Amino acid sequence: MAKEPDIVKALREEEQKGKLRSFLRPHGPEKAPDVFEEQNLETIEELLDEKKGPHQKPLCTPNTSQETIQILMNLITDPVVIVDAKGKFLDMSDGVEELLGIKKEDLLGTNFMKASFIPTKTKALFVKNLATRMLGKGMDKYEVELVGKNGEPKLLEVKGMKVDYQGKPADLVLFKDISEQRKAEQALLEKEEQWSSLIHNIPDVIFIVEHDGTVLSVNHSLTGLESKHLIGKPVYELLGPAYRDILQSKIEEVFETGKSESCQIQGKGSGNQRVWFETRIAPIIRNGEVIDAILIGRDITERKKADEILRENEERYKSIVENSLDVIILTQPDGTISYISPSCNEVLGYDPLELAGTAQWVAHPDDAKAVSENFAKVFKGKSQKNFEYRIKTKKGETKWISHTLSPIFKYNEPHLIVSVIRDINEQKEAEEQLKEKLDELEKFQEMTVDRELKMIELKKEVNTLCKKCGEKPKYIMDEKNEERKKDVVRK
Repeated sequence: MAKEPDIVKALREEEQKGKLRSFLRPHGPEKAPDVFEEQNLETIEELLDEKKGPHQKPLCTPNTSQETIQILMNLITDPVVIVDAKGKFLDMSDGVEELLGIKKEDLLGTNFMKASFIPTKTKALFVKNLATRMLGKGMDKYEVELVGKNGEPKLLEVKGMKVDYQGKPADLVLFKDISEQRKAEQALLEKEEQWSSLIHNIPDVIFIVEHDGTVLSVNHSLTGLESKHLIGKPVYELLGPAYRDILQSKIEEVFETGKSESCQIQGKGSGNQRVWFETRIAPIIRNGEVIDAILIGRDITERKKADEILRENEERYKSIVENSLDVIILTQPDGTISYISPSCNEVLGYDPLELAGTAQWVAHPDDAKAVSENFAKVFKGKSQKNFEYRIKTKKGETKWISHTLSPIFKYNEPHLIVSVIRDINEQKEAEEQLKEKLDELEKFQEMTVDRELKMIELKKEVNTLCKKCGEKPKYIMDEKNEERKKDVVRK
């Protein structure tokens, strides 16, 4: 008689001492009549299932005939082996060779304790479970590792039961390769963890809601509102009254059309604070039907405030520009006028629409070259202030303007030119009139001074003649005043 493996002997001794009861099941397998209908079996649960209902017996039991067992082994797609009470391979299906890359002939008659493809820890587990089943105890399925062909580790789900084989008790064991399943599960778990981490750490608030708006889940708390207090409540309670109907109609559209919608809504924050959300509503579809909706809300309160400030500033600046007496112009780098203020009509004589969108300019032909040179300097980033030149109005009149040009930079390059044009025609006319008056005054002054100098000379001559005649001088002369007058003439 062949000697039992030492580990089996040790397990028997432990079982006799009652020390195996902690992991042995208290009930044994159910019995079933030896009846079998041919069918294709794909999973081990279809062959061995000790937990079926009273009217669904397992296909294989301790009383199942050897012929039936052989048929089952040929039909089932998973690897199946039969070993005796000492672990010797008695029979196996073709799936074993596919799994291990070892021919059946090389395994039959050998003991699994000597198999190189079974790790030591797995051997110990096999021996323990073999002894348990040989004692007539049922067991749940369990998982083990084997070494597959090409040395690739394999994770297997194992389920076995005691059967009668060739008149002797044996262990029928089914293996299901779950290596790829576990990899897929692990990959799915990692993906779920990644998505979970992402969803719980993004600043956007994410709700999953039912058709009626009831909150099923939320990724994190809102300001002043804990997430646990939001579950099970209508999402509409978080909104201002004016925005509840807006969101409700969007959710209805999503459930009806299966297409995403978006809107901007105002919700509750801490205290009486109101928070603006840019909200995207998307369908969650299962089997072609919208079962729930996902709401992604982004807090745009600060952006709304900034937009409001910008809008107010734009209105303020627009009012200033449109009511300015000066002409304000925005010119693109290619010379196209993108904006020109209404005062263009009064200063230049053109309606703004006649010049906007064109590269036309109204410089006087004699000043056109100087104007082009100044524009070129501005496009190189150099501002030009109070550049004076003449223009031709729509009516053909010549006018003087003062032109200040400043570049606006984008990415370190001039993006636009801002021009401020002031009508200085009256100023120029006044300057010309002043020059004429000054010239006239200078001529008159010269005539007046010459007359006074002539009078001084005549008085001197009269005084000289009086002196020769022995008479007193008729005129008292102020020498200093006379010298000052002479100085004026000299100048």
